[in-house]
Amino acid sequence: MALKQQNFDPIVSAKAQLSNENRGWSHKARESALGRLTNIGLPNRRDEYWKYTNPAELIKEKPNVLPVTGPEDANVFSGIDVQKIVFCDGVFSSELSDDFASENMSISKLSDADDLHWAQNYYGTLEKQGQSPVSRPLAALNTAIASDGVLIQVKGNISKPVLILGVHNTPSEAVLHHLIKVDRDCSLTLLESGPFATKLNTVMEVFLEQGSSFEHVRAQGRDHDRWAATHIFSNIQEKSKI
Repeated sequence: MALKQQNFDPIVSAKAQLSNENRGWSHKARESALGRLTNIGLPNRRDEYWKYTNPAELIKEKPNVLPVTGPEDANVFSGIDVQKIVFCDGVFSSELSDDFASENMSISKLSDADDLHWAQNYYGTLEKQGQSPVSRPLAALNTAIASDGVLIQVKGNISKPVLILGVHNTPSEAVLHHLIKVDRDCSLTLLESGPFATKLNTVMEVFLEQGSSFEHVRAQGRDHDRWAATHIFSNIQEKSKI
């Protein structure tokens, strides 16, 4: 296949990353995802799923240089009162994010989660299940190498929506993996806006317990010239809504 002839191989790069780094509680799930990716192979134009979209830009080593954008241009939800979580070129920015401490919700970064974190029992599970009946190699790649993301557990009533905002300052690649867990009879409105990076690979795994609800709105905004692969996987229990 033509894509395998390129000098940069994301699978080889991912193997090198995992062999050189121990990602703690998520390491086993990452190795499992890398095994899935190795079996599936990289996407190419011969795949029916990619028939009308050339995946080459999504798996090349260096993204094309494109104009950058600041928070004002990125946030199409600026008129809404939200709790803001900001990623700048794929890295969480505490300076641009709001203080999101709440007794009804826990929010943490994937890169900071310790071995006792609730996410260790969820990371990668829905992505793994979502590989059938259609293979999703870029989702498996994401689970294997994601550098950051947000982990949200909703435990009660939330007064306002949560916004995940992406700001793009330099030509960059972002691989973000988000986990959302909404406890029984609770609800969350989650907004997404911004280009995040020149090239973006994001996975969101959503777990809804019985009677819970999850409303998600993603606005692409002014990032039409950038490349993005996004996946949302969900586990919806009885009487829950999404």
